[in-house]
Amino acid sequence: MDPATILSVTATCAKIAKTAWDLGEALYTFTRDAKVINKTLSALIEQSRAVRDPCELLAGFLEGVGQDVVAHPAWATTCHGAQLGNTLRVLQRQLTGCEATLESLCKTTEGIRSTDTASAKKAWATFKFNLCKESMLEHRAQLSLHLTALNTSLHILTW
Repeated sequence: MDPATILSVTATCAKIAKTAWDLGEALYTFTRDAKVINKTLSALIEQSRAVRDPCELLAGFLEGVGQDVVAHPAWATTCHGAQLGNTLRVLQRQLTGCEATLESLCKTTEGIRSTDTASAKKAWATFKFNLCKESMLEHRAQLSLHLTALNTSLHILTW
């Protein structure tokens, strides 16, 4: 065996070893980041689902109040009617902000909300760029604030 062949094989081995190491590092980093993103995404899912409950309760309560106001129109001019009006104005601002947050999140996740497997795979590439960890944390924080405000409104209205 001549020295040139030995050097060539050695260089190939070194190149393959470096490539394998770099690939391993990249896959490790991807897996680690995917776990962090998965945890963050799971928290975002929980937060977005949690917003539903107070909204449904508020809708049911306000439907009943609306029927009462229709049945007894003079009630709306009382002190309690004025307080309800003020609370509803604040609630409407909260709902507008909550709706804007959810619409932003829906726009960001547009490609992955399909049930078609092929489109879901295609959308994954778009999704991982559109909804980075910071964006998920921001949406989650906004939803948390909206949830707190909605629960406070629900408490005030039903107290």
